[in-house]
Amino acid sequence: MTHSRTKRRYGRGVAVASVAAAVWLTPFTASAIHFDPQGVLAFEPDAILTESFESFPTGSGIEVVEGDALDGKRYVVLRGSSLDDAAYIPLSADFSQQAYQVRAFVRGEHPWYPIVILQYGVGPGNSLDYITLSPTGRMTSDGWVEIESAPMSVDGKRLPFAVLMVISEEIQLDALEVTPANVAYQPTTSCSKTKPCGVDQVCADGYCRGGNSMVPALPSKTHRNLVVDVLQNKLRIAFGGVETRQQPLQQALAKMEAMRGAESSWQFWSTFTDAIHLLRDSHTTAIGLPSFVGFADRPFPICFVEGDADKSKTGAPSTPPYADVLVSHVGPYGNLGLKPGDRLVSVDGMHPVAWLRSHPQAAWIGYQATDPEVFSGEVESLPRAIPALASTIEVIRCNPSGTCAKPETIDLATLEGQAAGAQPECDHRPAYHLAANNPDPDTHDFDDVRFGLLADSAPGEDLYGMIWNDTDNSSGHQYQWEKAYSEFRTKAKGLILDHRRGDGGTAPGAAYLTELSRPPLTISVWSTIGTLGLFDLPFGEAEGKALFDLWKLDEDRAWKVGSTSPREDMRIAVLLARDVSGSDFFPLGVKGSVNTRLFGRRTLGAFSTFFTLEAQGFYYWSQASGDFVTEDGKTHIAHGVEPDVVLVPKQSDLMVGVDTVYERALAWVRCGKEVCP
Repeated sequence: MTHSRTKRRYGRGVAVASVAAAVWLTPFTASAIHFDPQGVLAFEPDAILTESFESFPTGSGIEVVEGDALDGKRYVVLRGSSLDDAAYIPLSADFSQQAYQVRAFVRGEHPWYPIVILQYGVGPGNSLDYITLSPTGRMTSDGWVEIESAPMSVDGKRLPFAVLMVISEEIQLDALEVTPANVAYQPTTSCSKTKPCGVDQVCADGYCRGGNSMVPALPSKTHRNLVVDVLQNKLRIAFGGVETRQQPLQQALAKMEAMRGAESSWQFWSTFTDAIHLLRDSHTTAIGLPSFVGFADRPFPICFVEGDADKSKTGAPSTPPYADVLVSHVGPYGNLGLKPGDRLVSVDGMHPVAWLRSHPQAAWIGYQATDPEVFSGEVESLPRAIPALASTIEVIRCNPSGTCAKPETIDLATLEGQAAGAQPECDHRPAYHLAANNPDPDTHDFDDVRFGLLADSAPGEDLYGMIWNDTDNSSGHQYQWEKAYSEFRTKAKGLILDHRRGDGGTAPGAAYLTELSRPPLTISVWSTIGTLGLFDLPFGEAEGKALFDLWKLDEDRAWKVGSTSPREDMRIAVLLARDVSGSDFFPLGVKGSVNTRLFGRRTLGAFSTFFTLEAQGFYYWSQASGDFVTEDGKTHIAHGVEPDVVLVPKQSDLMVGVDTVYERALAWVRCGKEVCP
């Protein structure tokens, strides 16, 4: 650490980087690193930590290099393009109970995401805090951009340990300092449904967090209306399809008007996040630090599925339009003693899906469907949302003998400090059914394609199965399912494709998956990015048919499915639960074919493409664009694919280890009936 005042070899001017950077500029404090007229840098005199990297060690993702540094002769080059390999710089300082700011300069051509992670060693309160850094609007003549955090209150009595994590393919960093902030220290306070946090705070895992420190800076008053105009126009020009450009888009644009009067960065960006959520589109989601805060303090290794609580409706009636929420699978410990077939009746007194949809932080956490009548995304989000946002849950415990207990309320505050069990992947699959090479039944964690004979295949039946989670073929290499499909073509007499967690991918990948089901067919056309006026009303089936005829020969817009060598002699069952994007496309491509039947839940209806936009700091959002149009002139965005057999897991089956959806599909593949003789 050093307070070096080494004179630069040439002067350095400081200016606003650009209009784009300037619009975010509302400095948090008057303190800042100084440059004299000759370009000599001076850290703040009251800084509790300064770092010029003159004697800093090279480490993982950190290279110390000599060059045109801001202070001295050296700076660091940071490399690490994901959370798994990000670069970490310790902020080893003597913190007291005070508010602080972190400040530095960065330079480079690649995107960068700087995050301060503050971890406490002792005492009551939250164990982790996250703080992002945003550009201040100052840039030197040789390209160094100043970034700083909002004031962060640090409790020095709780043995805090702080690091600066930077995610970037490559970014240069220099002149790092931590200084006291010119605002009052805010002690950690508890919060609950009946004890809300203060203005510009977020309640997560039972404690209030500073909202301003987790989002980009507030645009200046001079440019605030311009920023809102730009963001609104991005939606007007390119968002959505026929259904989503009606009420959802108008609601979002109206919500964004409140951003013009925002008085803090949290008010500005949380309002924008709420507006994005109002679009109710699976492809349109805002992500920032509030999407992750609060998930480390309370273990909750429990996965849920939409189901039929056929053994416990007397004690707790169903709540239409939502399905019952049942435990699918759990981690081996830290699971509250819950097991498959147990029921999650309510969260904070509401049906779990209704609770999440109504929660003020749902926009940061909840995963929703484009189809307004599909809720599998919210059910999948519950294991993340409950420990971070809820106070109590109500459960019904059942046993394999077929009986269930009375509803039981669990106070989630009792989870704090418990050893966290490993969180299994929540893939809507209560069990796997291959004879060999199934995914791990405890973790449900896999990212490849599993296939082979079914465990239930009798000698000579030759019933095969495949388990996979996406339709991605973006690498441009061999289709990841090619080996499996080659074996199915030559050996299988029946096939079950378990796609109950469908994360989407590419349209060509989804088309490949239809090749066993039908002869070649142009099943739909779809628009690329940019929909201004194209899908606005009036748009009916006549307009849709005209658009289909116009685009059906366009290689970029026509979606062609099937193959010249389908296996129409073989029954194929497709299992669905939470399927989105390319995983919407695939079942649409096989529905109605003579040999294929869909079992499970309606898909999410995300029939569009999307693109991603970013603000400074750790905040970005994706935006859906376009629609699918079939030959009959119908548009498909916000209309999930309806299974041929609508089916959810039964509580009585889960209690004894039976997979309801798979068993029904197996019977049909075997004999073409719901129950084989």
